[in-house]
Amino acid sequence: MTVPLEGGLQNSFGPPPAAWLVRTWRTFGTQALALGDQAVVSGASFLTTVLIGRWSDASELGVYALATSILASIVAMQESLVSLPYAIQRHRSDSTASERAGNALKHGILLSLAAAAVLMAIAFVTGFRDHGSQQAAVLWALAAVLPFALLREFGRGFAFARLHMGEALALDIVVAALQLGTLGWLRVSGPVSATSALMAVGGACAVGTLLWIVLTRRNFSLGAGTTRSSMTESLHLGKWLFAGRLAVQVQWYITYWLSVVVLGATATGVYAACMSVVAISNPLVSGLNNILTPKAVLAWKNDGAAGLRRQAIWDALFLGAMMGAFCLLIFLTGDALMHLLFKDGNFDGQGHTMSVLALALLAQAVGTPASSAMASMERPRSIVVVGVIAAIVTVPLVWFLMVYAGLLGAAYGFLVGNIVGAAGRWIAFLAIAPAAPEDQTPAIRVLEQLSQQPLESWCKISRLGEGGHATVAAIRSETSQPIWNGHHCLIVKLYKAKANIAMSEAQAQFDILAKLHASLDGRAVDDWKIHVPEPLWICSSPMALVMTVVPGRNLYSWTGTGDGPGLAGLEEAAKLLVRAITQSWHDNIMHGDLALQNILFDFKTKSLAFVDGGTTTCCITCHDFRHQWTSASRDLAHILSDVLTDVKKTIGNRPARVRRNYFAEVALRAYLAQTGSDHKPEQKLEDIRLCMLAHLEDLFQLSWSAHGLWCWFLKQTARRRLDALLARLYADKDVMGRATLVRNA
Repeated sequence: MTVPLEGGLQNSFGPPPAAWLVRTWRTFGTQALALGDQAVVSGASFLTTVLIGRWSDASELGVYALATSILASIVAMQESLVSLPYAIQRHRSDSTASERAGNALKHGILLSLAAAAVLMAIAFVTGFRDHGSQQAAVLWALAAVLPFALLREFGRGFAFARLHMGEALALDIVVAALQLGTLGWLRVSGPVSATSALMAVGGACAVGTLLWIVLTRRNFSLGAGTTRSSMTESLHLGKWLFAGRLAVQVQWYITYWLSVVVLGATATGVYAACMSVVAISNPLVSGLNNILTPKAVLAWKNDGAAGLRRQAIWDALFLGAMMGAFCLLIFLTGDALMHLLFKDGNFDGQGHTMSVLALALLAQAVGTPASSAMASMERPRSIVVVGVIAAIVTVPLVWFLMVYAGLLGAAYGFLVGNIVGAAGRWIAFLAIAPAAPEDQTPAIRVLEQLSQQPLESWCKISRLGEGGHATVAAIRSETSQPIWNGHHCLIVKLYKAKANIAMSEAQAQFDILAKLHASLDGRAVDDWKIHVPEPLWICSSPMALVMTVVPGRNLYSWTGTGDGPGLAGLEEAAKLLVRAITQSWHDNIMHGDLALQNILFDFKTKSLAFVDGGTTTCCITCHDFRHQWTSASRDLAHILSDVLTDVKKTIGNRPARVRRNYFAEVALRAYLAQTGSDHKPEQKLEDIRLCMLAHLEDLFQLSWSAHGLWCWFLKQTARRRLDALLARLYADKDVMGRATLVRNA
């Protein structure tokens, strides 16, 4: 029996087999290719370790393990500084896909050349001190191999970021075949050593990656226009990812390094053999790990914190179940596997050690999805803190237990460190990502009350931001039909119930925006267009403010990364800001919450927008009219308060702090340059200083608690920065003198 469907026929018992296969492949194809790719990579690594162990001895295997640990650490550096930032930031719209890919490729090449140069310098010094030493030969081989190995890993990361698993699989099949084939040829030609094995790995990576570059060259645009800013942006995120990865690398390889010192090269080779057997799980764990970050990025982009949390928990449960089954396999067959693979008697009797190492890998696998999730949220500092704590626990514990219990003790130390790391990552992630999905339907309901028509089926809602008192969302029509009164996109500022915003406060913000819109919107200043959203309606239940859309990206975001306009552009922006809002100040209209987040710039289209005008709920100081401060003094003091108290978010990002401080200083200089005959410049600076100090008193309430001590630190830091800024302005005779001349004239 058949029934018509969209002009064709379909079997009544379900979709045809071809459609079922397509759906199945879409659901599981990426995972299958990822597992297959990692099976090839891990299989080649495992067979290489086994062949070196069988064709040489435990000591030579130990040297090879140390060399590959150095290589793995540098690969981790590239992944953290180049590949992961590219995967996380590739969806940004400030450059084309090929430009971002080309910039990432150039970053990877520069990093590989720098790392190879460092290794060659170390090899030269080592060879000079001990002519003909094995260590120098291995270092020279490692320096020669490194650029090609890193380029191969970049190719894999590039494919993973786009979820093109077939591309990575093809590359790794070629490299694995060449690597194992070269090792076999070396065995026929003569003895296999750690040095010759490294050269085999390097040659295979060189041929494979050169073929990959030829076939994928159209994906890369190698123009020099945005290389520097892109590198700065990647380093801003990557330095934290690298710090966290470095802690993990120390935790992972510390046993190799300590065992050479405490137990010797032979014991290191035995430990490497145990790890190679346990690493049979790598095709599963690492294969899935390769797609965890891209999947987390998409979950965060599409479904927010709640979707990301669901994705991470599901990944952890799946990895935990798979690794649990693998641990059971090692418990039952560990000794037999070791005896089967390695003939040297030094490798026997290590079943207990392998079982403990398998449990350690289980703990690490369960914690990895939490790290990937925090990386996708661009919150890597928590990863760093947890990684450092886990490394601090692991290093002394492995040393102590190794001295008293040999390799088995070291394995237990490694297990405890991994448990601490996994637990810490999940605690940090669950604290960052809220459990419940954000209910965005109230914003739709607000506009449905305004437009008197259902919108949910044909409008798309996107969250723009969140503050202490409200969340802001954009509602956009996905059809040609406007939402209300000809507007295809509207902004809804939804006040939080816990903020207890009264209707009078919402009305006050409506009035401030209306005044700013009437005073500034549509004006042109030096070829720049000024925008202020027009307030349209106040909804009483739920409490919300509806307004029009304005273009631009907030100044806090512009100054936080290296893709902004640079200091020259910030200087132009600061002067433009003052020129644009001066008319409102003359009319005694202030913004009331002039923070960097509420100033939007679009440097390509030359537009400046002021959003989210403030009331007493936003800033008590700006609306305290007991003082005779001018509107300009209040708004500029608010900018200073916003910039000079920004300590926590600029830790480790000194360029962002410098850019924001520079913007605030130029804005003050521009204001003084426009001083008229009504006040002296010294008096204007004094008014701004007093208003700024009042901001500090209102913002930070001191107490003998940890929070109170932190407030005291912020207040002292802001005072010190303010004094330094004002001292520079008072010492600048050009600024103060020019203002005085204008006044006298």
